[in-house]
Amino acid sequence: MNNDILWLARLGLDQGLFTRAQCLQVRQKLGASADLMAFAQELIDGGLVEDVEKLELIAGQAVAKAKGGPPPNDPFATTGTPVTPTPAIASTTPAASAREPAVTGAASIAFDAVAKMDAAALAGAMRTLLKSTAAQGASDLHLSTGARPFIRKQRALAYLSDHVLTAEDALRLNTALLAESQKKIFLERKDYDYALAVSAADRYRVNLMFHKNGAAGSYRMVPAETRTLDQLGYTNHLETLKKLLSYVIGLILIPGPVGSGKTTTLASMVAYLNETRTDH
Repeated sequence: MNNDILWLARLGLDQGLFTRAQCLQVRQKLGASADLMAFAQELIDGGLVEDVEKLELIAGQAVAKAKGGPPPNDPFATTGTPVTPTPAIASTTPAASAREPAVTGAASIAFDAVAKMDAAALAGAMRTLLKSTAAQGASDLHLSTGARPFIRKQRALAYLSDHVLTAEDALRLNTALLAESQKKIFLERKDYDYALAVSAADRYRVNLMFHKNGAAGSYRMVPAETRTLDQLGYTNHLETLKKLLSYVIGLILIPGPVGSGKTTTLASMVAYLNETRTDH
């Protein structure tokens, strides 16, 4: 396999992010020619890794280390460490007995009955699901082919159902709220970003895409109100931020990992500008 995948496996094993058996399982499914992104995505989609932020971090480290060659020890080698590879199965999702139990209260769709719902019923169920997910305090909803539906709450993942979405399930769910013109664009481009307003107070930023197994959708909850910089905890640095925002020209970068508050911070900064300046 590629040096970057070897390093990803090595670093992940050393940090206890996944097991050698799980690495072998993913390699068995994807083959020896898979690239780093496909390998990492399969770990996520298969429910083998839940700490996505940590996986992203070691993936970056793996790319850097791969430039110097492979790791000294093959992480896929089983010599000296008996490993029983997981048998090849249709889905790489862990067995029901090994899964985290699905959260209750957030799921508003019988995901195993999606194929039986008509278009109107499915659209209504999706609207209810989005509202109830937001009411749970979640920041994101994910509906992806080959994976269980899950939400992200305070950067932790929680599953809504034990049902693994088929390609048809995921496509119907993620296009249920699209107009025909939008659906046509998505199917042609295989990628589509749009803003969704279920009501005046329920707004979402949506990314739809196709991965190797089928359709997937990510729904980011947009807060109804924009918090101030002070409310976000920038009290000790408020004067510095206000000075940055007073400049007529320049560029302010807001970097950070997934879920760290980049968009929330940007929205607060724009709100401050709207209150203090009359620029276009």
